[in-house]
Amino acid sequence: MTPPLHRCRWAQNDLSMQLYHDTEWGVPVRDSRALWEKLILDGFQAGLSWRTILLKREAFREAFEGFIPARVARSMMKLILSFYWAILLLFAQELKYERQ
Repeated sequence: MTPPLHRCRWAQNDLSMQLYHDTEWGVPVRDSRALWEKLILDGFQAGLSWRTILLKREAFREAFEGFIPARVARSMMKLILSFYWAILLLFAQELKYERQ
């Protein structure tokens, strides 16, 4: 017979917090992808409730390409290059304007 599960007070009244408490909280993470996900979510949590982060977890997984670093790196490189080209276009327009 399994002993009854004891939950911390913060996880008693909300289903998402109960699920997190019962399956993840305090459990060591050894998988690098899962660890990176936790680190990113912890960073975004600053100033917000953990419940808010948990409710938006799927959106974070989508935005961060499933927390697969190689995919995120490719996405970020595309984003950086698009900013770079936008800045170059602005400078080119500015130089053209100054020469007139």
